[in-house]
Amino acid sequence: MYPDLLGQVSLVITSPPYVDVTDYAEDQWLRLWFLGGPPHPKPGSYSDDRHTRKDAYWKFLTEVWAGMDGLLSDRAKIVIRIGGKLDLDELCDGLQDSLTAGLPGRTIAPLGDVNTSELRKRQTNAFRPGTKTGVEHDFMFEVLAKQKQ
Repeated sequence: MYPDLLGQVSLVITSPPYVDVTDYAEDQWLRLWFLGGPPHPKPGSYSDDRHTRKDAYWKFLTEVWAGMDGLLSDRAKIVIRIGGKLDLDELCDGLQDSLTAGLPGRTIAPLGDVNTSELRKRQTNAFRPGTKTGVEHDFMFEVLAKQKQ
C-alpha cells in the first residue's frame, strides 16, 4: 500500500478485462515476437488469464474495488470503460453490486447516463476479417465516505 496516498485518491479511471474476450497472449503477440516468439499470432496457443465465468469475474472486480478502498477520498469518482459479452443491464447491475460489495459502508451512486461506443477499427479486424463489431460502455460512479458509526 502507499501510505502517503491513503484517503487521497479522488478519481479512478479504469478499463478492466472483459468477460471471455481478451486472450492476452494473442493480443500481445507483437511483443512476444520481439522476445523471440512466433511472427504471427496463434489463437489458443497459450494459457491465459481470461475470465470465462461471470460469477468469478464479478468476484475478481469486487476484490479490485476492495483493494483500492483505503486509497479513496471521502468523495471520489470511478470511471469504468467496459464491454465484452455482457449486455448493458448485466454490466449495470454487476458493477453496482461489485462496487457495493468491494467498498462496504460507502455510498455508491451512478453519475449521469451510460455512454456507449461502437468499436469500428479494431486490431482484431486485421487478423480476423468480418468479426462482429462490439461496443464498450462508459460508467461513472460517485463514491462517498464510509458512514460514521
